[in-house]
Amino acid sequence: MRADICADASYELKTQSEVNELGATGCDTVTGDLSVLDSPEIYNLEPLVVIDKVQGTLTVSGNTALLNLDGLVNVAEAGSVLVESNTLLTNVDGLGGLREVGDLTISSNPQLRDIEGLASLVVASGDVTLESNPLIESVAGLESLRRIGGTLLIEANDALVQIDALSNLRLVGTALTIKDNNALTSIQGLSGLIARTAVTVSGRHP
Repeated sequence: MRADICADASYELKTQSEVNELGATGCDTVTGDLSVLDSPEIYNLEPLVVIDKVQGTLTVSGNTALLNLDGLVNVAEAGSVLVESNTLLTNVDGLGGLREVGDLTISSNPQLRDIEGLASLVVASGDVTLESNPLIESVAGLESLRRIGGTLLIEANDALVQIDALSNLRLVGTALTIKDNNALTSIQGLSGLIARTAVTVSGRHP
């Protein structure tokens, strides 16, 4: 099926009406960046459900009314994905269609309880960062992830107990860092790694 390219290369959405307007165009491919940014009012991304590709960076950051990412469920490929500092966000189930990404960062989401919505992700060609999400207890959702081209960083997730969901990860290209996860007691989930470079692990994990 031929892509329906969005009229503008990049979009920065800060109001619900801007979200609605982009969705109403019916376009499915953003050739630049798509940002949902610093909004006290955006609560519903479902108008964006037609979008299936973001060639640049997909950013959802600094939103205080957004509970979920459900309108992004058809995004299968993105240059990078950044989800950070969303006050009420409880899950990333709306990223359930994401199969390939460059960099993936999920950071500083105080109410985020799990990342199970990433279950379709197989390859991250850049870096994967999971940082400062205080309620996440596991990395369930990353079971399909096989390869990370850059760095894997898991840092300062205070409730993280185990990372068993990474058992199918075979390659980390640049560096692997796990630190300051105060509840983490095991890193057995990394036993399947067959290729990696610099490794840093700190804390109490046998």
